[in-house]
Formats: sequence, C-alpha cells, structure tokens
Amino acid sequence: MGVYNTADVVRLVPCPRCGDTGLIAVQFAYGDTQQYSYKIGDSIRWGGNDIGKFTQNPVRILGIPEYCRRYGLEVEDEYVLIVDGGKLMCYEQATARDIAELL
Repeated sequence: MGVYNTADVVRLVPCPRCGDTGLIAVQFAYGDTQQYSYKIGDSIRWGGNDIGKFTQNPVRILGIPEYCRRYGLEVEDEYVLIVDGGKLMCYEQATARDIAELL
C-alpha cells in the first residue's frame, strides 16, 4: 500500500481463526499519510504527504486490515472508512462493489 495511516476499530467480523472480536488496525491512504493512528471521531490531518483532497462532504475510503493482534495472521475482510466533515466518523464491512469502486 505504500505510506498509510491506520484506524483502530472494533472488528465487524470475528477472526476466522481465533474468534477474536476486539480491536483491529485498518490501513488507509487518505490525508497526510505519515503512519498516524486514528480512532473514530478523530480529525484527519492534512499538510504533508497528502493523499486525496480535503472536503467537508462525506468520503468513503477503502481500508485493509492488518494482522490479527491475537492470532498473528493476516485478516482478509476489507473495510470502508467514512470521513465526514474532516473527521473519521464510522466504518463498515466492504462489499465486492466497494472494493471495485474504491481501489
């Protein structure tokens, strides 16, 4: 993915290997990509290695989960992160259509 940021979110689907339902880091490339770590409600930083454009309108961003923190292996389910008004507002499970549109 190159340089990216992460969002720490609660899993929407348990890990298929260990059943963990806790936090997972989701990588995304939007805003100042300097490996910042965000939580829901945080404002996205701008003014450095920017990817995308700042807008007050809702933006949907594809997110790729990192390895399972409990089991240690990669997770396959992609996420869609929603930024609205410059803040990371929510997230949802990505569909095949989301992946095709947001790649």
